[in-house]
Amino acid sequence: MLGQVQCGDDGESIIKQYSEKNVDIKCFSGDDTKRFYSVEKKNLGFILERNRVVRLQSNAIQIEKTMELKNCS
Repeated sequence: MLGQVQCGDDGESIIKQYSEKNVDIKCFSGDDTKRFYSVEKKNLGFILERNRVVRLQSNAIQIEKTMELKNCS
């Protein structure tokens, strides 16, 4: 659990916890079912698959750089 967000929660839970203006959402290249939600001010990241949190991570900025992410269209 990071903050009040835990595995199995949906994307709305992250936005509700950290505010829409603080959450950056990216898509994974080649996988339309996965999203990466980052909260830069808190240095947190959440990987969601089919709108459910499957991975929580701190120090997200360093980890994010190694993923193939793109802006969602």
